[in-house]
Amino acid sequence: MKAVRIHAYGGPEVLTYEDAPRPTAGDGEVLIRVHATTVNGFDSAARAGYLTGYFTYILPAILGLDVSGVVEEVGSGVTSFAPGDAVFARADPARNGACRVYYGSGL
Repeated sequence: MKAVRIHAYGGPEVLTYEDAPRPTAGDGEVLIRVHATTVNGFDSAARAGYLTGYFTYILPAILGLDVSGVVEEVGSGVTSFAPGDAVFARADPARNGACRVYYGSGL
């Protein structure tokens, strides 16, 4: 899958569009095929390293809080969503984000 990742903190020049491992839906999670995401002030602060006192990002990291798309896969225990459902969500800022083709979210 393709994703926008950072390998170090810094300005916009640290953003890299590249191949990344495809996540899988864990227990209580859904995997979303991303149709749209945003880049906002929070993402810019995270990219610059201003939030490292609040969130521990494992680099390379994928940013992006807001996501909309279609459920691709559901993990065990998920009963409210099914593959093919259109969804929108806010990603957990402590985990990899939505600037990728797929997003695994603890919904």
